[in-house]
Amino acid sequence: MNFEELKIVPQLIEALKKMNIEKPTEIQVLSIGKIAGNHNAAIKSQTGTGKTLAYLLPLIKKLMSGEKDDQIIVLSPTHELASQINTVANDLFAKAGLPMKSLLLIGSTNISRQMDQLKKKPSILVGSPGRIAELITQKKIKAHKVKTIVFDEADRLLNDESLSQIKAMCKSFMRDIQMIFVSATMNDETLKVAGSLTQNIVSINAQTGQTPDNIEHIFFHTDDEREKFKILRKSINALNIEKALLFMNKNEDALKISERLIHHGINAADFHSAKDKLERQKTITDFRNGDIKILVVSDLAARGLDVSGLTHVINYNLPDDATQYLHRTGRTGRADKKGIAVTITAGREKKLLLSFAEKTGFVLKQKDIREGVVIDAI
Repeated sequence: MNFEELKIVPQLIEALKKMNIEKPTEIQVLSIGKIAGNHNAAIKSQTGTGKTLAYLLPLIKKLMSGEKDDQIIVLSPTHELASQINTVANDLFAKAGLPMKSLLLIGSTNISRQMDQLKKKPSILVGSPGRIAELITQKKIKAHKVKTIVFDEADRLLNDESLSQIKAMCKSFMRDIQMIFVSATMNDETLKVAGSLTQNIVSINAQTGQTPDNIEHIFFHTDDEREKFKILRKSINALNIEKALLFMNKNEDALKISERLIHHGINAADFHSAKDKLERQKTITDFRNGDIKILVVSDLAARGLDVSGLTHVINYNLPDDATQYLHRTGRTGRADKKGIAVTITAGREKKLLLSFAEKTGFVLKQKDIREGVVIDAI
């Protein structure tokens, strides 16, 4: 199926071509018609499958045919994800030649300036629940004009910490507002909470494409846990890694590993949830610009983090299950480009990694490094 068959308007199709997107992904095929038809929806699909466009495309189409001052709100649990969504929306508007704007509303920006920008009636409002709730309370956002609200990374938004604030916000909207819940890991608890906010939710779950064939999966093994860092350092050089996410299971280990990499002359930085927001923004900007080669992250810190041009994903520690492994590795090999998923195992981790491959069907190859060159393991 193509975008024409999904009834995406010609302006948006032209914008997608300028973004080098010719064919819809599975989750886009499954979602676009339902969202355009004003259904409440719970969208589940792994990282890197195009969920943002799956809801933006039909919602922009609805804006084009609706009232001039209709608005859409997209809530995000992190400033980084909100910024990414806002950029994609404005990119679509610009490339499609549409006289619409998306506005970023996050807590680290001056609220008076945001109030001034709201007077220009942007079509899409992307931001954190706290700031958007504050602007609704102050009546700077006209709740009756909001036709759809999207909860991106819904499993993180609909938790005990922010749920009461979100429920209070939702009471200010019109009863027939469309609600869309999006996540790579939509669980029963999230769906239950979503059901407390609205009714008749259509579940949309992408089943295929779990193991993209443009990602090569390799691993290096050692019997000694203490040898892991040496293998990491050698593999970064031997594989000519240009831009990689390095996954750790614990935030506190990220700084230690990044400092050791820097000590060995490798441009690295840690990026975990405990860091200052402004520092995190600078770190991700430097990473995108190529000033940082290796960004060390945890699963939590990396949620919603989308960086184009990732050549590699490296697992210094294995995640708990195969699904999380696929979420991590799916961040490389996007837009039909090749990517490499690298895992460094020690002891019993090798057996666990092999079980991931058997369960999900990806091809896994063991490698060694000899005189600075990656070779097949014997």
